[in-house]
Amino acid sequence: MREHRLYPHTLSLLIFSCIGLSTFFLGYFPLNLSHSIESVPPTHHQPHIPPLYDKLVIIVIDALRYDFVLSPNSPMSFVSGMLSNNSARCFTGHAHAPTVTLPRIKALTTGTVPGFFDMITQISSPALKQDNIITQLVATNKRIVFYGDDTWIKLFPDSFMRQDGTVSFFVNDFTEVDNNVTRHLPRELANKDWDVMILHYLGLDHIGHTFGSRSQLIDIKLREMDDIISRVFAAVSEDRSLLVALGDHGMSVTGSHGGATRDETLVPLLFISSLFNNDNITSNIDDVIMQIDITSTLAVLMGLSIPLESVGVVIPELLSELSEQDQLIVVRNNILHLCRLLKPSQRDEYKCLDKSLETSLELLVEQARLVQNALLSTTSEYDHVYLYSGLFILAVTLELSVSILLRLVLEYPRFITHRLPHRYCIIVISIFLFFLCAYLLVIVFFVWIYILRHEVYYYKRAVICMFVSSGCTQVLVCGSLLYPILLFSSSCVEEEHNLWYYWLTTFQFILLISSTANTAGVTSVVCFIMLVVCSKLMVSLKQTGINWIHLEDISTWLEREGNDFYYLVGYSYTLFTICIMNNAFLIRRASTHNKLLFIGSLLAILYFKLVIGEVTMTGQLVKYSHGVWQSWFILLLTLLLVMSYTRESNLLFGLFTGLQVVFLMLTKPYYSLILLITLISHAILYPYILLRSSRGYTITVYILWVCYATHYACGNSNHFASVDLGAGFKGMSSHYEPRATIQTYLSVFSMFFITLSFHFAHLNPKLLWSQLHLFLSFRLYTLFIYLLVMHTFRYHLFVWSVFAPKFLYEICHSVNLVIAISVVSFMKVTNYYFVL
Repeated sequence: MREHRLYPHTLSLLIFSCIGLSTFFLGYFPLNLSHSIESVPPTHHQPHIPPLYDKLVIIVIDALRYDFVLSPNSPMSFVSGMLSNNSARCFTGHAHAPTVTLPRIKALTTGTVPGFFDMITQISSPALKQDNIITQLVATNKRIVFYGDDTWIKLFPDSFMRQDGTVSFFVNDFTEVDNNVTRHLPRELANKDWDVMILHYLGLDHIGHTFGSRSQLIDIKLREMDDIISRVFAAVSEDRSLLVALGDHGMSVTGSHGGATRDETLVPLLFISSLFNNDNITSNIDDVIMQIDITSTLAVLMGLSIPLESVGVVIPELLSELSEQDQLIVVRNNILHLCRLLKPSQRDEYKCLDKSLETSLELLVEQARLVQNALLSTTSEYDHVYLYSGLFILAVTLELSVSILLRLVLEYPRFITHRLPHRYCIIVISIFLFFLCAYLLVIVFFVWIYILRHEVYYYKRAVICMFVSSGCTQVLVCGSLLYPILLFSSSCVEEEHNLWYYWLTTFQFILLISSTANTAGVTSVVCFIMLVVCSKLMVSLKQTGINWIHLEDISTWLEREGNDFYYLVGYSYTLFTICIMNNAFLIRRASTHNKLLFIGSLLAILYFKLVIGEVTMTGQLVKYSHGVWQSWFILLLTLLLVMSYTRESNLLFGLFTGLQVVFLMLTKPYYSLILLITLISHAILYPYILLRSSRGYTITVYILWVCYATHYACGNSNHFASVDLGAGFKGMSSHYEPRATIQTYLSVFSMFFITLSFHFAHLNPKLLWSQLHLFLSFRLYTLFIYLLVMHTFRYHLFVWSVFAPKFLYEICHSVNLVIAISVVSFMKVTNYYFVL
């Protein structure tokens, strides 16, 4: 197949793969995740229980982890004192994943478990149409005031008598964002013309995103929140009021959230009221209840009906002020409400109806928990038509891609030097057909007919042609084929970074050993030692994943108080070495003004990091400024740098250097070591080993492995908590959504683009589309197998906490490939493609 014919084939397959992926996505994450109020049958008649409280204060402290309040050394002295003398009731609540603000607010107000799609619509949240306690409070003429996260205002428009929203995504601000809430307290606490006051503080969450959960600023912010709780309770304690303080979600060790780890899902639920009978305090902070239970509980305490779709269970410890008969009525009514949400076939199983009130409260609560667990286990809804249609499209696209790839093996002798043995080709086809037979018999039939009529000849020739293979190619082929299969293990998905670290180091070792047999051993040994040291630094720099993220690493030591000087010196030396590597080894034909622009960009980055306080010699935690004009100056230098290469038809080298500048500006200073290690590996392997021992195929797959390994080495994982939201707001003094989104995305995936741009800059243009098609084939193979994983485990316990986040990352990797192909296509058309 000629190069000009391969171009439209690759683009067509790319388009069809996007269609198949989008179709599967719509089937797995349907847009209509919840019923509207009108579509839900009316609730069972609830016996009237008069409200216990006249005023309700809800204080939501974003990212308030359970141990921030319940640990013995908690800095929240007022709350700790109230708990020690039995003047407050506190519970440990479990927040369902995804642990981000919008789904958690929906859960707190509706009592439902929001769908995974709510996390995607976090930025542009529409008005909430489900039945919720805010709507019911407004319907009963309750006057509500709100101050804090503007997500509430978007969800409940025209619901608040007075309101003042703050932007939740500008994570660099953790002072003014809370002061804008607290400044309203003196007036509201003096007037008291409201029935419900809701405060949502974001500062603690922003500190976590910017400095991590171990920062000293965490304790300072907790003391501030403790003082606010004390002031509010002192002002409303004389009224029949209830104060509720809670976290919408927790905070991981790194300061982020979004996943389902213990630190992210366990939050305190604190209830304070002067009406509590201190002698009857029975709450146990060690018992974990569902966070959504607070919805049904507040509805009962405020004399409201439980929201129609709520699956929460009333907290019995908060009903002690009611008579025993009323407590039984409330809990039994809660059971009838939950049973109404069950399928008709399940209602007899749990014996929901015709229960006598003359029974113990404990047995009723236990029965309510059983029904709740049954409902929580059946909350997933899938559109199977979209699911199977997406799998069908991707299966056909993958088969066509593999057939074209095998033709390239025959028609491009230089595409593969170390040819594959026939057993690997048989393994590929066997695995492919096995999954097709297991899931989609119709697709199997279609592919079998297609192969039988058109592709048998090419498959036979490919098996004969790819008979002899080197050890390096065997490692690449085995790893690339085995990788998607391993994703059937949830532990492998959680700790995928270890897989790439091990495989990349193993491949480098085999490559250097095989090179030693053919050349002088001293050079190879020195190179091997350098790569071993680099690999060890890359693995030890930043812990990621789930199980071992709490362990200390090099980055922890660098950020420790007292190591500021070493941090600054090390960072400066790393930037200097990066400059040397680029100008002396990697881009040898760069002009003088190219080199000067790159050096100027690195100096500007060092100054920028000093200005915003990421590296400093003073040890101060407070940043001097946001570095607004410094960041724009760096971006201007980056643009000039890329344009200077464009004038010389070196656009790929311009992108290579420009992306390095952007990466260094957005990421934390210690990640510059990852960039340096990658550059050293390229400088060693490309000119001295890879280009001498193998050609396109080995280099391409090796680069693919490097993309994954460096992606995880930069602190990323298959977990939303690893996304550094602070990077999106660097160099910004106010919230600007487009720039923040782009910066956040580049901070996560910039190493992917840096490695790809370096590879394509050194690639023979005659093999360009062959290499792109190889990338596409691997992406289609990985994507198709993982969609089978998602389909297999769609009712698995970890589907939303482990497999679904990985699916979104796979979508991002596919988007990255689309961007790469689009950029290369543009350069091909405009003749900007250049090879050193």
